[in-house]
Amino acid sequence: GVIRMKKSLLKSTMLLAAVLSLGTSLSSVVLAEDAKPAATTTFEVKDLKDGEYTAVSDADERGWKLHHTIVVKDGKVASSNYDYVNDKGEKKSENAEYNDKMKEKTKVSAAEAMKKLDESLVKDGKADVVTGASHTSEVFFFSTKVLLKQAKEGKTGEVNISKLPLQDGEYTLEAPADQRGWTTKFVLTVKDGKVEKADYDMYKDGKRKSEDADYNKMMADKAKVSYADAVKQLNEALVKSSNANVDVVTGATNTTNAFKTYAKQLLEAAALGEKEVIKAAVVGE
Repeated sequence: GVIRMKKSLLKSTMLLAAVLSLGTSLSSVVLAEDAKPAATTTFEVKDLKDGEYTAVSDADERGWKLHHTIVVKDGKVASSNYDYVNDKGEKKSENAEYNDKMKEKTKVSAAEAMKKLDESLVKDGKADVVTGASHTSEVFFFSTKVLLKQAKEGKTGEVNISKLPLQDGEYTLEAPADQRGWTTKFVLTVKDGKVEKADYDMYKDGKRKSEDADYNKMMADKAKVSYADAVKQLNEALVKSSNANVDVVTGATNTTNAFKTYAKQLLEAAALGEKEVIKAAVVGE
């Protein structure tokens, strides 16, 4: 099996995701660390080749770059060191101001969360989202999956998870009904390493929200943009850039936020070539 992730309750996006081979950089969408916790993620830790494997990333808007190293010994993950560094060479785990601020806000520091995630991976080959550090946890899940893939192939050294090529194929995400009974389906088609087609929409009784005349008229009257137009703009922007960080459609902020959240999950799946349907959570409730 592919490194499988229980995505049943994945809510917020990860900081970093797949990027197509042309080098388009996938910017970060930083979400609150206190978002709804996700389910346990179980990692595929079989058939690993011994060695040291490191994942890095481009800098986020605060200047932090991922630095996550695992050491595989006798085919097992012997150690994991998940952290971030800045241009001054400082580690996030040792930055008192950052850790104090986060602990005050979410009841857990970055250092505590990262240590907990490292220990779970080594001890159990799986990890839960650390409550109060959902964002930190989700970046860890993605970078760990990338590292384990490298370890399976014996590719030691560094891999930049902000610049991974997308693997061709069709990737699908589904989310359950929201409060108004609309379910989400988002299908991404990747060809030659870039997004060829994006089809994001919501459904009720087999009918697309973008084709619901009453709903679209109501939204257009109220927000100056119909749902159909908003979704069309978002789908087109993703095809143009292969990048989840699309511009907000004026009058459709919630739709845009949900789209970006789900697009990131699909692009990350495409970077790993994971084609099983992603079961996502409803965004914004």
